[in-house]
Formats: sequence, C-alpha cells, structure tokens
Amino acid sequence: MGEQVVYRLLARGPFHLGERGNGLEENSVLLHSDTLFSALCLQLREVGEDLDGFLAVYPRVRVQQPYRVETGGVDAPVRLSSAFPFAGDVYLLPRPLLRPVGLDEVGTPEIGKALKKVRFVSVAIFQRLVAGQSVAALLTKIERSGGAEKTVLRKEVLVQNGQVWVMPEEVPQLAAYRDPASGQVRLWAEGIAPRVAVDRQASRSQVYGAGRVQFAPGCGLFVLADYGGGDWRPRIERGLYALGDSGVGGERSVGHGQFALEISANFPALGVAKADGFVTLSLFWPPADEAAGMAFDQGSYKLLNRRGWIGSPDGMNLRRPGVRMLTEGSLLTTQPHGALVDVKPIDPFPDPNVPHDVWRYGLAYAVGCRTIAAGGGGV
Repeated sequence: MGEQVVYRLLARGPFHLGERGNGLEENSVLLHSDTLFSALCLQLREVGEDLDGFLAVYPRVRVQQPYRVETGGVDAPVRLSSAFPFAGDVYLLPRPLLRPVGLDEVGTPEIGKALKKVRFVSVAIFQRLVAGQSVAALLTKIERSGGAEKTVLRKEVLVQNGQVWVMPEEVPQLAAYRDPASGQVRLWAEGIAPRVAVDRQASRSQVYGAGRVQFAPGCGLFVLADYGGGDWRPRIERGLYALGDSGVGGERSVGHGQFALEISANFPALGVAKADGFVTLSLFWPPADEAAGMAFDQGSYKLLNRRGWIGSPDGMNLRRPGVRMLTEGSLLTTQPHGALVDVKPIDPFPDPNVPHDVWRYGLAYAVGCRTIAAGGGGV
C-alpha cells in the first residue's frame, strides 16, 4: 500500500444511507465505497478540479459498448474503503467472512446464534480474525457453579443489540454511550422519519417514511484512504471538506448526511504479511479478465446489486444500470484489484442522454489474511 490516511466523518445530524429494498424506508449504517466515490467526484467537479483527469488514471471498463478496458494496470490516485462506524477511539470494521478460530471447540448454540448477529468488530478483533488467531477467550468465559465448569457467552463484549463485537478492555471506553434506562450501549439509533408528498395538481397529500440513522455524540463514520502517486491528496481533501457541508447519501435537502471532517494518519496497519487470502473493506467489482483468474469457490463472499439514480446536474432522474458487487468483508484467495465500470444509461433518443461518462467505483480495498490457520474460508 501507499500512504494510508484515515478520514473521520463526525456526524452533524442524521444520515440516510439507502439500501435496495422497499422504498426509502430501507437504510444502512455503513456508507458504501461506490456511493462515497460518486459523491466525492461530484464535489471535485463543483470545486473546479480536473475530474476528467482524475478519472482517466483509474482502470476503467466499458461493458455497454463492445467490452474493453480503457486503461491498463491497477494504479489509482486513491483507493477508498467503505465508511464504517466509530465511537470515540474505537473503530469498527465489517466482520470478515472467515471461520473464527477456537469457537468450533466451544460448540454451544448460544454462541453460534450470537455470532450470526455480529455485523461489525473492533479493529483489534478484526486483526485476530484475519491473523488466524483463536478468539474463543474474547467471546466466551468459564463459569463455575457447584464444582462444575460451563462455557458461556461474554455478553458484555456484544453491544449495539449484538451487532458489534469489541475487546473486553474496550468495553469501558464505550461506557459514555450506555443508555441509563436500558443499560445497553447505543452507538447509533435507526428509525423512520415521516415525510409528506403533495400532489401539485390535486393538492392531495400522502404520508411516507424515510429511513435514517442517528449517531451518538462523538460517533460517526470513518474511511481508509490509500494514496498512490501524484499530488491528488490535497485536492481530494478539498472535495471531502466540501462534501461535509453539502452532505452525502439521501435526504440532503432536509440536512441529512452532513459531517465535520477530521484527518488522522494514526491508524494500525491492517492484515498480515504472509497472507494466503484477502478480505475486502470496500465493494469490489472484478472485470471479466480478472474474474476469470479468481477461484471464487475457495473464498467466501456475499453479492450486492448496486443500482440507483444519476446525481449529476447533467443527468438527474436517470437510472443507472445495475452492477453486482462483492460486499465488504468478503474473503478471496487471489489479490483483488477491480476497476471503474461504465454505468452510463443508453437511451434510444438522443436528448435525454447524459453528456458525460458515468462510472461506478469497483476497486478493492483489500487486506491480507490467513485462511489455512482459520480452517478455510466460510462462516
């Protein structure tokens, strides 16, 4: 990797990070890398940066015309992870789709059910999982009663309704986010905000809901950025500062998605040196030639269909073609690279066509892991 920088998006208000589902009610806690990259590109254009020059350096693939790779290699001005939650100094990453070492020997149904609910793990837990180290003592403990020993779940390390797994020594750091009424740690709250749509012709109103996530004070999202060559870092940071004021995600017209940007280079190195696998921290789209050389059957991954609408002022309200991507936390046995994929709508009529290219970010932000020590891929 090149120069790694951490960007903290300290929430100023609620976020609407839509997921594919039933209307605006669907919402996510993380900000996917392709959404972040698209929003950043729009801000670079707004602040007068050379957006065409920025995109031209990336490996790009056109799939709607005769398939071709427009730029070779894997170089990029910056590779971005998706944005994951943080609370104070506790950073959370997606639970890798690796088999946790040490838990098979425990084998209690309670522990298996609890592990299925976990969406995020702290960086320290993540490091142990990708290194193939036993995590049994971090999720279980021995209780003695009447001379007998029993292995039970460490419930105190599972917070946010069981969605977050942290180290035992990190639990006191989250005490400030404990709800006095329930005694539960709440780093964020998800809900549905009521909205009203008014028919301009008939003056009829219709109530609907929009999903949103509200982070606790001192919490928000963070992004890992890996800079390659060139002088793009100050210009990208200029775009990120502007993005904090304009907002990211949906419902920006009512103030959602705004954040204060904090920059830090103090973040532990992720992954292992002698790796036989890779875990993605971003969405990943492999071009056909790269996918042909990847042994997907030896990994463990989930797919996400990414669709949506164009946000450019030159093409508002035009739907982009769907792209299936590997989700964050996916396990691969080959170093993933990825590319920008062409998602410009093709319309039979010339007037509605977007006058510029439209790209979806599919580059992998991957860290090395050990799969042999972990008993192979899968969960």
